[in-house]
Amino acid sequence: MYSLNNMITDGSVQLGVSAENWEEAIRIGGSLLKKNGFITQQYIDAMVDTCKELGPYIVIAPGLAMPHSAPEKGVIKPAVSLITLSQPVEFGNKDHDPVSVVFCIAATKDHDQLVAALTQITGIASNSNTFNKLIVANSLEDVKSIIDDLENSFI
Repeated sequence: MYSLNNMITDGSVQLGVSAENWEEAIRIGGSLLKKNGFITQQYIDAMVDTCKELGPYIVIAPGLAMPHSAPEKGVIKPAVSLITLSQPVEFGNKDHDPVSVVFCIAATKDHDQLVAALTQITGIASNSNTFNKLIVANSLEDVKSIIDDLENSFI
């Protein structure tokens, strides 16, 4: 079974990150995936280019962005990175800015995997208690526990 916790690894979470703007936030999240061998540099650039071309549709809920691009742009293995920002940044989405939480999605063409990740991320976005816990999480263990609690609520 696919789950967000299976797609987030020890090296793909960074909490309390300082980013000057939305592009830097995406590049930081992408660099976590690249460092762990899940994507290439091309995919990081593609996530940024997608946002530049299509606008800030990736800000799916108040305070939460979900950058991604097409799998053929450099996804090696499916994964998700998570960064929380020490200071929220503007992505240009008047309804949902500023952003405090960024999930970078590196999905293959396996739609079941993508749907599982998206379902759980939107679950976080739609539950203010869960979202607020994630913003103040201090460790990977905190993040995994928050996601476990959310996943158990879907069962």
